[in-house]
Amino acid sequence: ATVEAIGHPKGLTFSLTRGIVSAIRSKVSDTPGPARDVAVIQTDTPISPGNSGGPLFLGDRVVGVNTFKSVGDGSEGLGFALHFSEVRSFLAGG
Repeated sequence: ATVEAIGHPKGLTFSLTRGIVSAIRSKVSDTPGPARDVAVIQTDTPISPGNSGGPLFLGDRVVGVNTFKSVGDGSEGLGFALHFSEVRSFLAGG
């Protein structure tokens, strides 16, 4: 599926980038506290400082929160967004 990220990467006023969802994956959270698996969306959508933390759209729906990309390890176009179900669970106190 084609997705879009919006934000202000590298200080630009507004940017929209487009990419493809590669997979929905489960990754171990690296946040403080007990380790647990979280659902993430793997995408080749460009994620840069300024649009990380912003929404990842599929059409007119937010499907994730842009989180990070893998750099410097020989990979290219390997970005991740926190799946919307994780955000919903967090907001519900779970």
